[in-house]
Amino acid sequence: MEELQSEMEAINEEQSILRQGQREMKQHFEKIKAECAQLRQETSLLLQQNLGSQLRLLAGKRGSI
Repeated sequence: MEELQSEMEAINEEQSILRQGQREMKQHFEKIKAECAQLRQETSLLLQQNLGSQLRLLAGKRGSI
């Protein structure tokens, strides 16, 4: 009976370690998800700025013709 109790305690400890690992992985992926969202936002802003620059260049060329 003590052996069974000892095995159950070991299993509980392993499960606790696994749950902690899962929490850490979830936090890690949430951080990556937030970084991806920020990069998408920054990329969109850069594309908008680039488009604005291109439009100004085109307008300048047409005005000089």
